[in-house]
Amino acid sequence: MLMQSPAPVPGFQAEPGSGQLTGGRQEPVVVIAVDKFKGSLSADEVAEALSRGLTEGATPVEIASHPVSDGGEGMVPLLTRFGYVQRTVTVSDPLGRRVPAQFAVCGRSAVVELAEASGLWRLAEDERDPRVTCSGGTGELLSAAVAAGARDVLVAVGGSATSDGGAGLLRALGVSAYDAQGRPLPPGAAALAELHELDLAGLDARLADVTVTVACDVDNPLLGPEGAVHTFAAQKGARPQDLDDLESALQRWADVVEDKVGGVSRNVPGTGAAGGAAFALAAVLNGQLTSGIEVFLQVTGFRQLARRARLVITGEGSLDLQSLRGKAPIGVARAATEAGVPVIAVVGRSDVSAEQAQEAGFAQVYSLLERAGDPETSMREAARLLVEVGREIATELSP
Repeated sequence: MLMQSPAPVPGFQAEPGSGQLTGGRQEPVVVIAVDKFKGSLSADEVAEALSRGLTEGATPVEIASHPVSDGGEGMVPLLTRFGYVQRTVTVSDPLGRRVPAQFAVCGRSAVVELAEASGLWRLAEDERDPRVTCSGGTGELLSAAVAAGARDVLVAVGGSATSDGGAGLLRALGVSAYDAQGRPLPPGAAALAELHELDLAGLDARLADVTVTVACDVDNPLLGPEGAVHTFAAQKGARPQDLDDLESALQRWADVVEDKVGGVSRNVPGTGAAGGAAFALAAVLNGQLTSGIEVFLQVTGFRQLARRARLVITGEGSLDLQSLRGKAPIGVARAATEAGVPVIAVVGRSDVSAEQAQEAGFAQVYSLLERAGDPETSMREAARLLVEVGREIATELSP
């Protein structure tokens, strides 16, 4: 597992009174701390639908809306409610096309979201191919944040379209990679099989004064059966026959990087996040890998809010075995339990057993799929179903 209680992130401070309360009371009854339902609703939209259902229940309830992110897509816009300001720059998408992308700044702190530049959402279905997609745009975003004056940068690495080990990200920051004939490597993971030399001399000198923290939404290592390729490359468009070649290419990348910087870091939990981009950030930029949800809860003052609650509601699109390894609902459940507050999960679908859910800290799990009967309806009508769940929870809260 990733760190469960990360050290304070330098430069990142919790904002007091972070929850948005309905009404005028100072002690909320229900805190809604949900992540997005991917492919259906944003975290804000999920929270809004649940809130509407809760307020339509027979018993009035006080609500604090506190949508969350575990390092995947959506962290930047959520942080704007906590004092961060979005900035827009033009960067490369996973195929090198120039696109507008956002990062967030607050004083000398910045948050860069890998998915903004290098995310799977940037590509059409027939464009997804981790052999050629590149993380370079994320390096351009990080460079823009440093140019804006940031000296503490949080890089949220979920939702990537790449498996290039962060090679593109580093090249965008001035690192050069060559094959045995001294030719620059083309972008993409497949080219890493030909890697012979890594030159760090051109690395942006400003980064020496920058603290990098990497918010991971998974705890997978870089290589192996639970690594970046064998766990995630298929969802990024890799074919079964591509996997062994991609794994070998990423292993070559790890060999050369570790030989250059010294030490072995490929087995550190979380280095497999974002197709191995977390590995590059840790090995070359000395990035501290930590749990994305724990950092988000720390930055936004969630624990202070939870101590004022009677009930916490969390959730995401799919509650599965990967969720249990440290995604948003688990982090929220852990924090709520520490505060002595019961927590329930509202999810699009649940693939965990009742025993696993209980062990994770959930008093109850509501599944939209069980309510809707089929996946299409549960996604298409998620807002309506969430309102229904909210009403039901409100009824169960009655004295």
